[in-house]
Amino acid sequence: MKNIRAFTLVEVLVTLGLIGVVAAVTLPNLIKNYQKHVTVNKLKKNYTVIQQVLKRAEADFQTDISELDDMWVNDTEGILKTYFIPYLQGAKLYRQMCNHKYGDYIHLNGRSVSNPPFNNVSSIQLNNGVCIGISSSVEGTDRSLFIDIDGNHPPNIAGKDFFIFVIGPNNKLTVGNLENPNSGWGACSLSESRSAGWYCASKIIKDGWKISDDYPWLW
Repeated sequence: MKNIRAFTLVEVLVTLGLIGVVAAVTLPNLIKNYQKHVTVNKLKKNYTVIQQVLKRAEADFQTDISELDDMWVNDTEGILKTYFIPYLQGAKLYRQMCNHKYGDYIHLNGRSVSNPPFNNVSSIQLNNGVCIGISSSVEGTDRSLFIDIDGNHPPNIAGKDFFIFVIGPNNKLTVGNLENPNSGWGACSLSESRSAGWYCASKIIKDGWKISDDYPWLW
């Protein structure tokens, strides 16, 4: 009968050490890539849901929601009650972004998002916990829609779990600065001092619904 050579304690410790080094190098990237994948999937799913809601409301009411000027200035809550909630079973209505307090949201560069983020904000929380908000600018010219994919949970960072869209003509959910989301006001960049992260949804869509290597994903 042949003798079977066992590993020495030193060999076992060296092997475990090598495994630990490999894990330390690869695990953070695996976790980061998984987080990116989850973020994009959540965002795309809820983007699709809202786009379907807008089209169903258009068919039922024969109305271009972007043209409801008075309601956008004075009654965003009424817009949600009439044109969103009937198509979203179990959705709950809130003022502000699902009762988040002023200053809860921040830009990529750490600056606070204003009262998030424009004027006359109303929101709904879906059964999956996602928060959908709408607001207009003070002048009533913008038709902004916000998707917070983590709902009441942090980090509440523009470009990480908080994304900005626009309800455009013909009830189409669009994004701003699609041609060049990496520069200018609201750029998806840490170097942008003005509303950094505002156009990160634009970058994700432009890159084919994925978070690319040049995306400012630092967490």
